[in-house]
Amino acid sequence: MILATGLELRDPAFASGVLDHASFVRDPYSATGIGTLAGLAPQATVAIIGSVLSAYDSAALLLRQGHTGSIHLISGSGTIFRTYPVGHEHAVVRLPCPRSLLKPYRDRRSSSPASGPSGRGVCRGRQDHPEIAADVVAERVAKAWEPHCPR
Repeated sequence: MILATGLELRDPAFASGVLDHASFVRDPYSATGIGTLAGLAPQATVAIIGSVLSAYDSAALLLRQGHTGSIHLISGSGTIFRTYPVGHEHAVVRLPCPRSLLKPYRDRRSSSPASGPSGRGVCRGRQDHPEIAADVVAERVAKAWEPHCPR
C-alpha cells in the first residue's frame, strides 16, 4: 500500500495497523519509499491511497520498471484527473500572479490561490476567455500561475 497524499504527510487512522509493515510506503517521494517501490515484484498487487499527482507518480514509477500487476488508486474524496474534451488544444492564458501564491505553504486550504481575494482573478480569467472549455479552466489557471512559482 502506498499513501500518496501529496505534500502534506498525514497519519490516517486507517493506516495505523500497517505503519510498520515492510510493504507500506508512507512517503512515495522519499528514498525509502522509492526503494520499496523498486523492490516490489513486477506482478504484485498495489493499492495507492490517493488519486492525484503523487499517486500517478507512484504508478508511473512502477510501470516504468515493468510492473504488470494490478494497481488500484483509491480516493476518499473521489478526486481523479479529468480527461480532456474532444478537440482540446493547450493554450496559454495570461493571468496576473495571485499574491497568495507567493506566501509560504501551510496547507491546502489556506494556501489555495483561489481561496483568497486574489482568487477572484480566476473568475475574471474565465470571463475574459469564454473560449476555454469549462472542464479545463482550473488547469489553464494553474498553468498561467506556473511561471510565478519560482518566485
